[in-house]
Amino acid sequence: MDSEQVMERFFRIERYLDWAALLGRSALRVPPALRQCLDELEQRSDELKHLVAPSYDPAALTAWVDALKQLGDRAAEASEAAQDLDRDLRNAIEVAQNEIAHLRRQLH
Repeated sequence: MDSEQVMERFFRIERYLDWAALLGRSALRVPPALRQCLDELEQRSDELKHLVAPSYDPAALTAWVDALKQLGDRAAEASEAAQDLDRDLRNAIEVAQNEIAHLRRQLH
C-alpha cells in the first residue's frame, strides 16, 4: 500500500474520528472512559501526518494503526457499555472502528 492510498484511507478515518469527537463533546451523557478514548483517538489521528511525510515508513505506520485499533476497540467497548449513549455517537464510533480495521487489514 503506497502513501497516497494510506492518506486517502486516513482522511476517511480522520473524518469519522472528528465526527465522533464532536458528537462526544456535544452529547449530554458520555461516560468518562469513552470521552478519554475519543480524546486519545483524536490525538492519535494527528500523528499520522508526521508518519507519512516527509518519508513513508511502513513499520511505523503499521504500529500506529495497531495502536489506533486498540483505542478504537476500547471506545467501542465503552460505547456498548453506555446505556443512554447518543445513537449518532455510537454510529460514528462504529464506522471509525470499521475504517481503522480495514486499513489494518490492508497493512498486514
